[in-house]
Amino acid sequence: MKWRLAICQEIFGTLPFEACCEQAAAFGYGGIELAPYAISNDIRGLPPEAVDDLRATAARHGLELPAMHWLLASPPGMSITSPDPAVRERTSSFARALVEVAARAGVRVLVFGSPKQRDIDPSWPRDEAYQRGVDFLSEMARGCERRGIVIGFEPLGPSVTNFGATVAEAMAIIDKVASPALQLHLDLKALHSEPLPLVETIAGARGRIVHFHANDVNMLGPGMGEVDYRPVLRALAGAGYAGWISVETFRTDVAAGEIAARSIAYLKEVMDGI
Repeated sequence: MKWRLAICQEIFGTLPFEACCEQAAAFGYGGIELAPYAISNDIRGLPPEAVDDLRATAARHGLELPAMHWLLASPPGMSITSPDPAVRERTSSFARALVEVAARAGVRVLVFGSPKQRDIDPSWPRDEAYQRGVDFLSEMARGCERRGIVIGFEPLGPSVTNFGATVAEAMAIIDKVASPALQLHLDLKALHSEPLPLVETIAGARGRIVHFHANDVNMLGPGMGEVDYRPVLRALAGAGYAGWISVETFRTDVAAGEIAARSIAYLKEVMDGI
């Protein structure tokens, strides 16, 4: 089975978007995944023509814009679980603008990670904060439904967040919202914190996965660590996943070009083998 391969924009550091696209295309990727904070400190101030230019620039290099991630990283001060109504409204305002930017850019998946902006502070009554998070996602999902966009809610692991940390917890939130616009995103590194074996966890998410991030537990790209992707990709195929596989890494001590080249070569090799 073949999946379409993308790479996340921030891997290329501070390069202008044109240069990011040029490099992604040169390495053979079919898509580049956007990070709003790398485009603008606050996308609410992004002119429509700037969004159009992102889409046109990617297309000029033969690339699609399949997803956005790190959604709430900038500006600071956002939270979906905060008891402060002003904070929640500011966050909702940003989310509404984000959905419109995504729709204009042709993005179809919003990967909802943003652990700091969804965490529940221990001083807050947990049940109330949890419900505020669910309510936020419900509102955002309704906006996405109208624009033909899907949120991929990302279980990040208990060491990273306390709201929807595991796949089971994430799916419980998704079930509470009960919108076709809120589904599941999986990340290889985060999957290694799950209580069940990786392949079993993927199989249990059959029909729910809308996006997948490829990396390694060493926070570099696929093929750059010890993880064997053959059972991973077989499990994704068995779970009916046919969307994008997007390379996302978290280290800057290895050159972007090396990450991009080694990751795509390895993924293509594994895909050819299965």
